[in-house]
Amino acid sequence: MNAIDTQVKAQDGRCLICNRKLTKQNVSSLAGKKGLICRVCNCGFKMFSDTPATLRRAAEYLEKQ
Repeated sequence: MNAIDTQVKAQDGRCLICNRKLTKQNVSSLAGKKGLICRVCNCGFKMFSDTPATLRRAAEYLEKQ
């Protein structure tokens, strides 16, 4: 079992952000020390330039009623 397979198992086979089922086809190639995320979530980060402050503002926008 390789490192990614081990981490997928440790995460119950789910993306840490959206909880989608992880497969070899949708695991982000940037799998790292923080844990595995799916490619969809990784693309979302890229759309916000991997900037935490921008992501926080986006979350605040979504939470407004």
